Amino acid sequence: MIRIFHHPGFAAPIGKHEMPMRKFALVADSLRADGQIEITTPQAVEIEDLARVHTAEYIEAVRSGSPQSLAESQKFPWSAELFPSVQLTNGGLLAAAREALKSGASAALASGFHHSHAERGEGFCTFNGLVVAAEALKHEGRVKRVAVLDMDLHYGNGTALLARARPWFFTLSIYGNDYWNNTAYRDVLVRHHEDGVNHQSAALPAGCDRKKMLEIMEENLPK
Repeated sequence: MIRIFHHPGFAAPIGKHEMPMRKFALVADSLRADGQIEITTPQAVEIEDLARVHTAEYIEAVRSGSPQSLAESQKFPWSAELFPSVQLTNGGLLAAAREALKSGASAALASGFHHSHAERGEGFCTFNGLVVAAEALKHEGRVKRVAVLDMDLHYGNGTALLARARPWFFTLSIYGNDYWNNTAYRDVLVRHHEDGVNHQSAALPAGCDRKKMLEIMEENLPK
């Protein structure tokens, strides 16, 4: 049995938007009949958990909506429901991380929010749940080191930048498009970033098929 975390509040009411918020509930509904899965409701992440990763000014902007440019830096229209929503999505990631340590595997029906930076959001990512969860587990004494395997379409630029100040944290991003300043770059040869000791990456070439992707994974996973 695998415990998966989901909450209806994951879907912030942002109106017509290119990010389909209904996808979280659709995936949850499709899994409910699976006897090997238990869908569980997570608690909202605490502000103190967010504060280990993000600046107080940014957290307050998302909570209050002011300044609007900072509150909407992740490209979502701000509303009073946005902050509770992202507290829940990040709470789902933290709950899944705690459960995985206990039972061996778990999941959250939300993304990792890997474009989010300490002082602002980016690319539909408000708070960086990957690093928020890692910091919370370390603070609780449950882990000493954390590794992230990021296989989103886009390069996880926010997580890589946050890794630089955390020598105990490692992230490997295997991606198809680069991503900077709310812009995706389809040709990874045109725009590329600098890897570091604890933030590594591997770009998938245009037209990459399954066989090539698995070869690139095998080559890079030993990192």
